[in-house]
Amino acid sequence: MVGIKLFKKISASSLVEALVSTVIIMIVFGITILSISNLLERKIKSSSFSVEQEVNKQIYFFKNNKLELPLTTEKGNWLLEFERELNIQDTLLTVTVKNQISSMNSTYKVYK
Repeated sequence: MVGIKLFKKISASSLVEALVSTVIIMIVFGITILSISNLLERKIKSSSFSVEQEVNKQIYFFKNNKLELPLTTEKGNWLLEFERELNIQDTLLTVTVKNQISSMNSTYKVYK
């Protein structure tokens, strides 16, 4: 039999090329993970969910005559102020919520 080549010689990448491409991929993933982590951290810090829970809790206390007014409290970066206003017919609770970092303000008025 005459020497028949059954397999073609396939050129493979060298070990150095494989290491370089792995390092590049790791750098890209590292930068991506740091960016996502930073975004999530900012989102959690600016989240107002815990503030909304605190406001709802104090409104519940107000409606059940358990809240001593005026009340000022801090929740993270948020400043919460609760004040009583006497109306002709009802008692009114004014809630002012201020973010000390972003200067975001909200005011709620709650009737008893």
